[in-house]
Amino acid sequence: MQFYLFNENSQSKKPPLSAIEISALLEIVAAETNTSDLVVSVYFIRHSRWFGGSAFVRQWLKPDQFRTTRGNWKFTRNFPIPQNLPDRYKLIRLLPTRGANHPVYPLRLNDSYGWEFLNQNFTDHLALLFAHELHHFRRYHLGLHPGEGERSANQWALAHVKQLGFNVVGKKRTHNRPNKTSLNRFFSRIAPDPYLEFRTLTGGNRIYIRYDPHGRYDGTIATVERPLRANSKRLVIRTHDTKVWRWPMEWLQPISV
Repeated sequence: MQFYLFNENSQSKKPPLSAIEISALLEIVAAETNTSDLVVSVYFIRHSRWFGGSAFVRQWLKPDQFRTTRGNWKFTRNFPIPQNLPDRYKLIRLLPTRGANHPVYPLRLNDSYGWEFLNQNFTDHLALLFAHELHHFRRYHLGLHPGEGERSANQWALAHVKQLGFNVVGKKRTHNRPNKTSLNRFFSRIAPDPYLEFRTLTGGNRIYIRYDPHGRYDGTIATVERPLRANSKRLVIRTHDTKVWRWPMEWLQPISV
């Protein structure tokens, strides 16, 4: 198995695990699987509307197919193609977080097939995410798990990582009808609260502006004008020049008191 880590965040927002630690984790999860034809790329990017994984394992890929310009993975075009890729390979891509602000753990996630998972830390989260995609690799490339789909991949991934000692809890929610759309993508429609850390902010709290597309307020401190509305993706803030804005929360970071 060949592994590549791509990170566009600053040193202050480096991934929760180093490249060596992530590589070791993937090797543990895949230890009983023949991964000689597998390439795994893990990404940490500044902004994303989703996070999850995809297994491109039904057909052989060429080096120039390592990146794409379409869909959820179009950001891969911003990174170089590794020079030492095999002439043909199967690919798993993983995007463990939505952006530079990593999830708060324990993290509860619901997928589109009626399953609920509780991850105690980032290590458990990444192990489960990779195990699910590895199931697809095992099925389509190695001929294992014949006829099994997304729900079976959940069952296998959960049992597998728990056997390896990862602290993950998961169960099928009987009151939800699963989405029958077949996707080789884990957590493709998960619905955690990405703005949980913003919910407790009130007027007057300070907020750090991580990004401004116009470059005016990058790295500056603003104040919250009013509490976050239930379904809003923007927070009303006042910048140092007394201007009031509705700022995307992906570009903000709460300041601990």
